[in-house]
Amino acid sequence: MGSVSAECEAKAERASVPQYAIPANGLWSTTRVHCVEMVLITDRASVELQRLRYENLALPRQGVRLSVDGVDHLSMSIDSAHLGDSVFRRDNSPLLIVEARLSPRLANRVLDFEAGGAIGARRGFTLGWRSPEPADVDA
Repeated sequence: MGSVSAECEAKAERASVPQYAIPANGLWSTTRVHCVEMVLITDRASVELQRLRYENLALPRQGVRLSVDGVDHLSMSIDSAHLGDSVFRRDNSPLLIVEARLSPRLANRVLDFEAGGAIGARRGFTLGWRSPEPADVDA
């Protein structure tokens, strides 16, 4: 039997979502073949997060922090991880830091970035729902 992380990556491929299947709580489930508290980061979102880090002169231990304000609005800033935060890394650098109280709410979500190539098209990050998995069939 393969590793659970390899199985999670395979699920991301089946869901037609590019790589970076990352568990928000840092734990992989070992009881069945599924991941716990997972947010998927698309390649487009990953590239944009890296661009934001670079353009905002993020220090080596800083990443793009996704947090929630007092009225439940999402915000992004360049910051270091705080106690309990989930840190998503790329090339050993923090790419996305998710505020601890927000992590459970991102289960089964996909962080993507719409480039808005056409005139008047929307540009920015989107946080959508992941496609449902087909039911597991026990052989």
